[in-house]
Amino acid sequence: MVDDLVYDVGSHAGHDVAYYLHRGFRVVAIDANPKLIKRLGERFPGEIEAGRVELVNAAIGIEPGECELWLSASDDGSSSIFPGEVSDPAGSIQVPMVPLTSIFQQFGSPFYMKVDIQGADRFCLEALTSAPLPRYVSWEAGPGAVECLELVRRLGYRNFKCIDQTVFRQIDYLLSFQGRLLRRWRRWTGQETDQGIQRSGWNFIPGHSSGPFGEDTDGHWRSFEQIRKEWLAFEARVRMFRRPPAWYDFHARLP
Repeated sequence: MVDDLVYDVGSHAGHDVAYYLHRGFRVVAIDANPKLIKRLGERFPGEIEAGRVELVNAAIGIEPGECELWLSASDDGSSSIFPGEVSDPAGSIQVPMVPLTSIFQQFGSPFYMKVDIQGADRFCLEALTSAPLPRYVSWEAGPGAVECLELVRRLGYRNFKCIDQTVFRQIDYLLSFQGRLLRRWRRWTGQETDQGIQRSGWNFIPGHSSGPFGEDTDGHWRSFEQIRKEWLAFEARVRMFRRPPAWYDFHARLP
């Protein structure tokens, strides 16, 4: 494992890349959309020249080759290899596809790997069965959330969190009376606004950033049994109150 290396799988506009650089890490930024990779090159030219940022323009899959990437009509660059994961689709393009293991072979095993690739996160988690494990890993809690948790536990991860990406807090944060009071206080003091949320000395923009990672994430680490129970209870509560879909990330840590 390379202690100063982070993989940003699904780097999008590069908000997370900027944060990882701020923290002193080198970054391998991976995105399937060539338009977004071009923007990253324009945003971080000095860091790329210095070897602090490596860009990989490819979708992550099981086998090397090519695949169809579905694009959103919006200008934010949203895309997925699964058409159902793209809102307001506007056609598709052919892009290279590579297994994550080949990227590990090229750059080494990272200290932390963030995954957010619109329905294909599982491909990255499954690749870890034949690669050195990062100390920390995070991925989006989508369909098959419990199965992905079980996969990560089998890999050897023992500590877990689930973070609400609208406020970068544990999922039970907004459901508790104490959490609601704390959020009101943070908004009153300007630590949480529509323009960003202050965490770990950085302004994170909800909806555009995966937020803090590792020990900087909110709350205490849970066991697999605890996080599984919390997630199932949370899912049931969301269905009961018909809450709109939101963005939640699982984080895992090696013992």
